[in-house]
Amino acid sequence: AESFADDGINAGAVFELQGKVYDKGFDDIENGLLFYSRALDIRKRILGENHPISVRSFEMVGMALYAKGDYACAKSHLEKCLAFYMAKRGEEDPSTLRVRDWLKRIEADDS
Repeated sequence: AESFADDGINAGAVFELQGKVYDKGFDDIENGLLFYSRALDIRKRILGENHPISVRSFEMVGMALYAKGDYACAKSHLEKCLAFYMAKRGEEDPSTLRVRDWLKRIEADDS
């Protein structure tokens, strides 16, 4: 039998997929961001902020905020990801490099 945590993790995955459908499939960043944020909220509550799945949700929200033009909030979310990836995976990990690239984009677009 699945536990409440398993149900929550599954719900988070469903919301993340719905976010991708709106964000990528329908080019609707507002609804994409709504679903990504719901996934993040569920994952933070069940897994904690420093779980790799939650950190990936922070990244998805950060990228959506960037696409929306909310650079300050995007930067905040992505800096959290970068700190986690640097500490857990190292400087040359693809996740670390990907988030660094997003932060460089923010820096360039926000100046």
